[in-house]
Amino acid sequence: MSKWVKRGLSVLLVLIMSGALAPLSELSALEINIPAFPKLSLSSVSIQMPKLSLPDISLRLPKLSQSDVTIRLPKLPQWLSFESFSVQAAAADGQYTSGDYEYSVSGGIATITKYNGAGGNVVIPNSLDGYSVRAIGDRAFFGCSGLTSINMGSAVTSIGQAAFYRTGLLSITIPEGITHIGDFAFNECPKLTSIQYNAINLEEEYNVYNRLFDSAGKEGEGVAVIIGDTVQSIPTGLFDCSSYPPNIKSVLIGRNVKTIGKNAFYNCNQLTNISIPESVASIGANAFYNCIRLTNIQYNAVNATGGSFFNGAGTSGEGVTVVIGDSVASIPAEFLYRAKIKQFTYGRNVNSIGNSAFYQSTGLTEITIPDSVTNIGSSAFGSLNVTSITIGKGAVTVGRDAFSNCKELTSINYNAVHMMELYNPGYNPAYDYIFTNAGNDGNGISVVFGEAVERIPSYLLYNTKTKFVVIGNNVKSIGESAFRNCSVLSSVTIGTSLTNAGVSAFSGCIELTSVLFNAAKFADSTGSLFVAAGKSDPGFTVVFGETVERIPAYLFYNTNIKTATIGQSVKSIGNFAFSSCAGLTNISLGRAL
Repeated sequence: MSKWVKRGLSVLLVLIMSGALAPLSELSALEINIPAFPKLSLSSVSIQMPKLSLPDISLRLPKLSQSDVTIRLPKLPQWLSFESFSVQAAAADGQYTSGDYEYSVSGGIATITKYNGAGGNVVIPNSLDGYSVRAIGDRAFFGCSGLTSINMGSAVTSIGQAAFYRTGLLSITIPEGITHIGDFAFNECPKLTSIQYNAINLEEEYNVYNRLFDSAGKEGEGVAVIIGDTVQSIPTGLFDCSSYPPNIKSVLIGRNVKTIGKNAFYNCNQLTNISIPESVASIGANAFYNCIRLTNIQYNAVNATGGSFFNGAGTSGEGVTVVIGDSVASIPAEFLYRAKIKQFTYGRNVNSIGNSAFYQSTGLTEITIPDSVTNIGSSAFGSLNVTSITIGKGAVTVGRDAFSNCKELTSINYNAVHMMELYNPGYNPAYDYIFTNAGNDGNGISVVFGEAVERIPSYLLYNTKTKFVVIGNNVKSIGESAFRNCSVLSSVTIGTSLTNAGVSAFSGCIELTSVLFNAAKFADSTGSLFVAAGKSDPGFTVVFGETVERIPAYLFYNTNIKTATIGQSVKSIGNFAFSSCAGLTNISLGRAL
């Protein structure tokens, strides 16, 4: 019965019985008249009597059309009574014409197969000759250059292949009920300026071969895409523009969208503005890949999963300005991978930066990581052309190669209070430290440790091109090999609060020329912090500040120290403090010794 179409032919019939049961010979006949319906071809009629205990009566009729039908039922016993019955007719499939439309009927549902009108602002009717219009067929409006806008109504669920190919559409509204859009549906609509997308159940996944909007909007100033507030998901590849990109200039995503599928706006290379709302929880890989003309990104997604969102963004032009909203806690992995960034603004609640979030991006000359950030992922800022990096107070965990290959780096301002140790069992510093090859193309890096810093982690700047180091007055300890093999390090200033340093903290700094040592209570050790330091001629000089009262044991053991100036407050010198310093030629002693 699923293919039966109710034609509204209900007939109310009330038979009132009186008296005793009539003899079986007293029977009555019943005649039913069915009026003619345009375009209706009757193949059968079923008469249903819901109050009877007898089976329904079904009559098979020869095909009839454009004429009334009279049905005479067999005689029924008069003692039977019922309240109503309905007559339903099955429509035969066929091809029809109504006004500007040619349409087909299948199972009582109409599909528009061709539009013959002049165009303009077209409203798709909800029904044609009584048949509900549910689909716009393949090539239905193909080549209709006079068509400027289309309103599909609430009943349409399907748009066929090339349905609006090469039309003069200026605007498109895709209604909520659409569940299918065929390949090439809106290709080469050169005058298109706006797309209002409201579909809530479009289940398909699209790719480069589907090409729904190829070359759309090429003759105008660009297409504005608005994703309605009823939409929760933007399908995979919906606006994928790999082959012949449409001229999409801006995208406004509705406040209830939760998912943006992978490649959703792939290669939309004319897109200039995008705003991601707080509601978005998942963004597929390469959703905005190669949107090379992006100039503005407003990102508000609270905790979106996924990665590689804006790969290559803004690379044509001055770069993209990115604003991270205050609702955002995490910047996802590969967020601006290989993008060109003009300006980047963190929201005040960002606490995590994902792996490779800014990897190989260009445009930025300075990086300032806010105090709110506690986690910096592996290669997060790898291979950038920056000259300056400021690490905020909150940084705790830092992934491998977080700042590696920033070869033009000249300045590090380090303020992390509780950064983790970079040394672990099995750790291989040749591969795992965080500033690999930093500053290699410049004249060296100046590193300043802020007043909030109390400990410098092990291996922090191991084997980097660090040239100048200033250790703040609140630093109490330096981890093992923190500056080891910094081959161009020439100057070190040690603050007043340092009490201990790990093995080989400054070993192998062969170009060292100057140490200003102000630590007042530095503990004795059994090995030098400066093994092989200053090996290159002419060696290095050491000055002990006025806060120093004792020079610790082994402090400069077996180093290429050339001259030492001992401050007026120094009262004692520990064992072997300057032992095996074959190059030491000049010592100036203070009056307190």
